[in-house]
Amino acid sequence: MAHGRQSWPAKRRLFYAKDTLVLLAVDGPANEAKADRDAAEWLPPRVALPLPLRRKPIAIKTKYELWATQSERMAMSAVLGSC
Repeated sequence: MAHGRQSWPAKRRLFYAKDTLVLLAVDGPANEAKADRDAAEWLPPRVALPLPLRRKPIAIKTKYELWATQSERMAMSAVLGSC
């Protein structure tokens, strides 16, 4: 699901793809676990990542003005509530 990215021009998509906020080095199993799921379906595990990295989906959606489904908003609110 693109959450608003599908209408971006190529230059903006390239900027997004290279943004260090968006990039996160992970191992193969972690990458496969996330796949193309959104924040409602997958968030970084609480024990695996420090709080700033668990907040990344929120920061990315805010910076790029991407929309979120109701279930994503609820999942992201739960992350903020655990701070």
